[in-house]
Amino acid sequence: MNALRIAKVRPCDIRSPSGLYRPDQKVRHPGRDCRGPATMDGEGLSHPCGLDSGNPGRNDDLRLISALIGLLATLPAAAAEYYGQRPADDRWPVLQQEGPAPAADLQAANYYLILDGSGSMRDKDCGGGRSKIDVAKEAVLQFAQRVPASANLGLFAFDASGPSERLPLGVGNRDRFAEAVNAIKAYENTPLFTSIQTGYRQLTAQALRQRGYGEYHLVVVTDGRSTDKDPMPMVQQILKESPVLVETIGFCIREKHSLNQPGLTFYQSANDPESLRRSLEAVLAESPDFNAAQFKP
Repeated sequence: MNALRIAKVRPCDIRSPSGLYRPDQKVRHPGRDCRGPATMDGEGLSHPCGLDSGNPGRNDDLRLISALIGLLATLPAAAAEYYGQRPADDRWPVLQQEGPAPAADLQAANYYLILDGSGSMRDKDCGGGRSKIDVAKEAVLQFAQRVPASANLGLFAFDASGPSERLPLGVGNRDRFAEAVNAIKAYENTPLFTSIQTGYRQLTAQALRQRGYGEYHLVVVTDGRSTDKDPMPMVQQILKESPVLVETIGFCIREKHSLNQPGLTFYQSANDPESLRRSLEAVLAESPDFNAAQFKP
């Protein structure tokens, strides 16, 4: 079994088959430890998940898992290359003595979406008679409507206007998000490396405001290969130094994409409007406010 997947099992969070953590966990890095803001610096708990949970029948299992995690911590550095393999690591983001003012909601979820507006998105392959960009816009707008109101949502796109952030992470911005999406006009290249790099920077800046607490999702919807650089080295950097989830939906390109790296990345293939909708639905599937029925056309 892949070591990274073994490391995803945490004392207070048995992950779902999708690999996503439970967002109802009030912890700094959901799925990584069980400390809340009051114990951010390690005070008050002898163990990040508090083995004496008071739940009969759980403590033996928790102690066993804790022992396994302790064993993982003794492995050579090369065996713990990725952040998800280091359960005691809470160094992301690097907090500064004089950092930004704290966010109003330290536990907020964050969804930063990258939408491909390259020239190939004008094609009607996989669109059911419509252009791929029109199908993608519709699915993304539906996705935005279902993102919990308490979550921060941001948008980066590349199209006829070039690659740029169209909307910074924030709440109460769904109308502006819709305006930005509708304004995208498919044209030219696919600079995925630059897009993912920018998205990671924005999520890191938000993590500083949230003092590292909350969820961080970098969601990529694309129909082609990168035209600037191979984005995988950037994704590997993200995985090595942060708990950010990189979730890619390949629209009409099936499984052949550099971001499809089993065991490292979350990748879904969408080959028609319905599967694109379902793929975006899966990104939100474990949100406490999610209702799958709302996604049905």
